[in-house]
Amino acid sequence: MVVTETVRACNKVRAVKKLIKSAGNQIIGIWFKKRSNNKLKKMACRARVFSPTYENKPKGDSGRKSRDAEKNLITIFDVNAIRRDKNNLINGRGCFKSIPLDGVVRVKVGGVIHKISVV
Repeated sequence: MVVTETVRACNKVRAVKKLIKSAGNQIIGIWFKKRSNNKLKKMACRARVFSPTYENKPKGDSGRKSRDAEKNLITIFDVNAIRRDKNNLINGRGCFKSIPLDGVVRVKVGGVIHKISVV
C-alpha cells in the first residue's frame, strides 16, 4: 500500500531539498516539470553519489554548486539512464543530471509519496 502525504510549504525549494536530503543515499523517485517544455518527467535517482562505476564526477564542482543555488537546481544521479560507448553498445547505467527544484511535483522517499503544494 502506498502512503501519500501532502507537504504544504511556503518555500517549495527548501521543502524539496529537505525531502531529498532526508533520503540519504537511497534511491528516490522524483516527478518534475521540465523548464524547456513544461513536460512532466519521472526519474529514479540518488542524491549522494560520490564515485559511480561508469560515470565521471561532474566537473567544476564549486561552480556547479553556486550555479545550482542561483538557478534553483539540484544535481542528482539518474540511476536508469543508459550509458553507451562510441560503438553504441551499452556499457553501464547512470549519469549526473540537474533538475529544477521549483518544478518538482512529487517526491517518493522510503515508499512514501510526498505531494508538494505551495500555500
